[in-house]
Amino acid sequence: MNESKYPRNTRESFPCREHPARRAGLVLVVVVTALAWYTLGQIESQIRRGVAGTLQASLEIALGALRNWASEKKANVSSRDFGAITRLGRPGETGEIYAFDRGGKLLTESRFEEQLRQIGLVPPGGQAAGSLEVRDPGGNMVEGHRPALPRSRQPLTLMAREATAGRPGMNLDGYRDYRGVPVVGAWTWDEELGFGLAAEIDVAEAYRPLWNIRALTVSALAVAALLFLGLVAVQAEASAARLARERTVHEKEARMSAAMSNLVEGVVVIDERGTVESLNPAAERMFGYTAGEALGKNVNLLMPEPYRSEHDGYIQRYLASGQSRIIGIGREAEGMRKDGTVFPADLAVSELFLEDRRLFVGVVRDIAERKRTEMESRDSRERLRELAIRLQNAQEEERRRIAREIHDELGQALTLMKMNAAWIGGNLSPEREDILKKAHLICRLADSTIDAMRRIASGLRPGILDDLGVSAAIEWHAMEFQERTGVQCVLDLDPEEIPFLDRERAVALFRIYQEAMTNVVRHAQGAEKVVVRLRKTDGRVTLEVRDNGCGITGDRISGSGSLGLLGMRERARSWGGTLEIVGRPGEGTLVVAQVPVQ
Repeated sequence: MNESKYPRNTRESFPCREHPARRAGLVLVVVVTALAWYTLGQIESQIRRGVAGTLQASLEIALGALRNWASEKKANVSSRDFGAITRLGRPGETGEIYAFDRGGKLLTESRFEEQLRQIGLVPPGGQAAGSLEVRDPGGNMVEGHRPALPRSRQPLTLMAREATAGRPGMNLDGYRDYRGVPVVGAWTWDEELGFGLAAEIDVAEAYRPLWNIRALTVSALAVAALLFLGLVAVQAEASAARLARERTVHEKEARMSAAMSNLVEGVVVIDERGTVESLNPAAERMFGYTAGEALGKNVNLLMPEPYRSEHDGYIQRYLASGQSRIIGIGREAEGMRKDGTVFPADLAVSELFLEDRRLFVGVVRDIAERKRTEMESRDSRERLRELAIRLQNAQEEERRRIAREIHDELGQALTLMKMNAAWIGGNLSPEREDILKKAHLICRLADSTIDAMRRIASGLRPGILDDLGVSAAIEWHAMEFQERTGVQCVLDLDPEEIPFLDRERAVALFRIYQEAMTNVVRHAQGAEKVVVRLRKTDGRVTLEVRDNGCGITGDRISGSGSLGLLGMRERARSWGGTLEIVGRPGEGTLVVAQVPVQ
């Protein structure tokens, strides 16, 4: 091995005195242990949170889109509708979103249709939707497992059992899907739509980075043990001849070199002046420099601006004050390769004392792939959110069109029918009393039908919302709500302070208010009073709806089973706004929505 690639340690660098050698060994153990803690504590939790967030976001947005679609169509969602929505939100390369009925039968197409035909779960030319049940075969059929039990006697998968029992949830530890492949997933059951929905991704894809990190951790701890044992060996041989001491030092260096060579992370060792003393093979591959090109040069060679100009100042300030925002703390930074390309990196720096020499050990991890995955995940969530917005807008436009047609066409026809019936009644002779009664009955039926038509049209899309704005629409709805339910409505509206919002924002704010009032009737047992406040502050319109009912629970606020709350959040979020729900048992519930004016 080329000795110039690693620290130039001599007998002066590793004097065989008991306490310095032990201290150096302990420092090395601390460095490697810190790396293990950083790897498992930071990256593992981040990966699990990322997987959970992706699954939950895919499930919630797909639920919202399906609910809006189903509401718009006024009928059950078809298999084709399912496919259009669930294909859009598939996470990763092996992830899928699918729906199933109470018996566990798939209602949507599978992402693995060809694979299902190959393993015999779907006949040639057949489709999974409507025929395949979500059952656990007991082993991975993709890898050759063939169950002893027929498909009809196999149990439902863990996800399907929980969902059909009405228990929404998430499993990040892994379970078998209908192919027997280990997956992680999130699921829920929607009683209103009458089906369950699951978002799943293969464990192998979800936790591939985590498995690599675990292998790194085992390697790092093994290196720490070897290094410490090597230093203990040096201490035990302190009384040996100088040749024996040097031989021990060289053996230790060889073990250190071998350990550093096998690490998948880049390791760079520098001295107090910032001069590179060691570069392991992973760092060579990462930065594009050979050890011979980097040794003896300032470490800022591996940094882009502004880090390059500021790095020497960091070291000098630390040496002078002992205070650092870098040493012992993992953080994100940027590295620069030999060809000038810049890449994001996780950096952990540790301080190491070898007798009278102070060294700094930097462990560098290239996170460009992780950043790309995070960006793709954000883009996917944003596309799903945009789809939800378009579905909401299409639904509102359809409601407005239907309400207008009911009002204009049916209203005119009913009015004309009433006028004709009244004319007939006025021109009949008293002897035709039977026909006269029929004419009067037609007039009364026309009046009641016109009233019902107006209520239906207003429920679909209040005309006052388009004509006079959100304040007037809330005032109209509150009066109707109070008459219908007996719950007192107290309004604190200032139309002079509320700008005339564009139609889409006004509709979003009114629908949030409408859903909040619906929840008062459905869930706020004992509510006798509702206070509604609408204000404009700092370029944002704030809507508050407060009732004095039983108070919503924290589980219901944070749960994914309430499509009403999910719809409220998505409406506010779609316009850059926020929604906050606070419940106090026995005191009531407060809903606060904020939407930017522009």
